[in-house]
Amino acid sequence: MRIIITGTPGTGKTKTAKALEKYGIKNYNIKFLLEKCSEGYDKKRKTKVIDEIKLGREISKVFKKNDDVCIESHLSHYSSPRCCDLCVVLRTKPDVLKKRLKKRGYSEKKIKENIEAEAIDLILAEAVKRKFRVYEINTTGRKADDVAKEIFGTLKKKKQRHGGVKWLDGLI
Repeated sequence: MRIIITGTPGTGKTKTAKALEKYGIKNYNIKFLLEKCSEGYDKKRKTKVIDEIKLGREISKVFKKNDDVCIESHLSHYSSPRCCDLCVVLRTKPDVLKKRLKKRGYSEKKIKENIEAEAIDLILAEAVKRKFRVYEINTTGRKADDVAKEIFGTLKKKKQRHGGVKWLDGLI
């Protein structure tokens, strides 16, 4: 089983990927790949600039060499949909996400950028557009072990589900 876990920063990707290890799914650390695919540093946004095409190729190579592996990152959905069995998009209520990002020390500008991305389903839309088999999970108030259990059950059933989490409903 080859899994991608993606989502806005702070939605629980790292903890969920680690929780999947008890099901025999290895958590692949993507930090090495991000370094390899870095094109520099954006001082204004205080973040690395990543060559998304190169990153996608590198992730695909990992999947070709490994079985039962999970790659988690807010950029992991840039890999090829043909290389993985499931793309899990984790979602968290924007107000909860804001608190998590503040706790991490994100700047107000970076928090706003990430909250807006979550509110408009940006990562979900990108994953669906790229034609992944997408399974969306609202992680708000849930433990990583419970989310991992749901993911593992979904893999066995070959289910797909997305579009159910709507943070903007009722606001417009």
